[in-house]
Amino acid sequence: MVKLKRKRIKGHTYWYAVSQKRVNGKLIDEWQVYLGSAKSILEKIQGGGPKHVNIKSFEFGKVATILAIDEELQFSKTINDIVDKKDMKGLSVGEYVLVSVFGRWCGPLSKRATAKMFKQSFLDFYYSIPHKMNAQNIFNNLAYLTKNTIERISFEVSKRLIDLGLRPSILMWDTTNFTTNIQNGESLARKGKAKNKRFDKNIVGVGLAVSEDNIPFFHETYPGNIHDSKVLSESIDRIVGQIKALDVDPKTITVVMDKGNNSDTNIDKILEDIHVVGALKRDQVKKFMNVPLYNYKMLYVNEKGHTVRGWRTTLEAYGQGFTVVISHNEATEKRQRGTYLRYEQKFLEGIKDIKERYERKGGRGRPMSQSGAIRQIRALTSDNYPSVFKYDIGLEPKEIRYWIDDDAKKALFASFGKNAIFTDRHDLPTDEIVRIYNSKYQLENDFKLLKDKLVISLTPAYVRKDDSIRIHVFVCVTGLLFMRFFFWRMKDLRQSEKDLLEALEGIRVALVSTEDMKGAKMVVEEMTPLQARIFSRLDLGRFIDH
Repeated sequence: MVKLKRKRIKGHTYWYAVSQKRVNGKLIDEWQVYLGSAKSILEKIQGGGPKHVNIKSFEFGKVATILAIDEELQFSKTINDIVDKKDMKGLSVGEYVLVSVFGRWCGPLSKRATAKMFKQSFLDFYYSIPHKMNAQNIFNNLAYLTKNTIERISFEVSKRLIDLGLRPSILMWDTTNFTTNIQNGESLARKGKAKNKRFDKNIVGVGLAVSEDNIPFFHETYPGNIHDSKVLSESIDRIVGQIKALDVDPKTITVVMDKGNNSDTNIDKILEDIHVVGALKRDQVKKFMNVPLYNYKMLYVNEKGHTVRGWRTTLEAYGQGFTVVISHNEATEKRQRGTYLRYEQKFLEGIKDIKERYERKGGRGRPMSQSGAIRQIRALTSDNYPSVFKYDIGLEPKEIRYWIDDDAKKALFASFGKNAIFTDRHDLPTDEIVRIYNSKYQLENDFKLLKDKLVISLTPAYVRKDDSIRIHVFVCVTGLLFMRFFFWRMKDLRQSEKDLLEALEGIRVALVSTEDMKGAKMVVEEMTPLQARIFSRLDLGRFIDH
């Protein structure tokens, strides 16, 4: 394939036509022809004289990857089979969803900005539509995605993932929320415990279940004022129901969840059909925290090079008998100890200043009230170590006593670097129990992607009504699914996610035309070896000849 190669020389861009071939597994330039600058390019055609060449360059990697994954997952076809829309000229509902996914990959963009991006991208050449792309067209077509159709689409896509060999044995479950500027919404946008501490904003909650391959299999959009444990209680029946409908034996599935989801009701519900790996609160395992570290066994070295150790026992909790592993990570212990010492210094210095101002007699200014002192101390301590940082405020006489609870501090230090992991899977080796629970970091990374303004951000949400919010979350989770599926397809390349995305963003095509050329021709710009492997693996060239 002939490709375009550009060079920057003293601030100017010059173009070459390059033909490459593979020798001993490496791409080398077979020949190249100097074309010139983009404004005035000289091209040799069969010995002829100089010809005027027009070149327009487009981003191609992300667009073509979305199209390739869409074909592999049969995503837009599934949508079109499910939604109730008459055949009309122009894009289908499924294709409008793909355009919206691309808008989140490239933004995050509003519907208006997505429509503008469409007209400036390779998509405008790939899709031939008889009407003008605009925000209203996108909004009208996405409106076909009702709550019921979204659930049906998600189910069919999960079936397709299993057909492709991505049958889950582990489902990691967690929740997050995102802030909105919605003032007068419906039931979803509500005041709650915002993850980003913006308690003045209405928030929307999102629950996500991903497999051990970090592929989203289930998501839930819920009101921002509902507690995590209640969300799981209401979602677990639908998760189990979907597992059964996918013809997967529930007893082969283990749900991994954080301690915020623990409750008698949730544990009972989960263990009716599937297995669980979770974490216990420190108060539930006080007697285990003082077990000397020399009783712990070395389990494995994690990806960061940190040694993980563990001590195994059993415990009765939530009316069930569980295997419990107390894991220990020395690097985590060091980090937690340092964090505590910073907060302790902040507490001692801050409350000393508050004490002096509260107990001051005379002088200028209004004296500090008891309620004012309490408010400032609470702001100082927040939710950090309330069992350790102690204080007492008297009114008559006006005085503040404060101290560090040594017993509580000792118990806290004994827990640093440790995690109490429980499971009903008594057959699992100790190291596997810890690995399964610690794999939860993959889901935490997914939430970072969903909040990354440069990747697939849930914010800003340019909608207000509940149905539109659900569609918005569905589009964002679909964007995450496509990205995770892309990483999974490229896993044997052993490249970081960051390098893969940067390589994808750098794949471009150019529309080239000359004075004597019959029509314009789309050619690929020069690629790096990694870009060439991605291009070949996904067969992206087929979209150029579409």
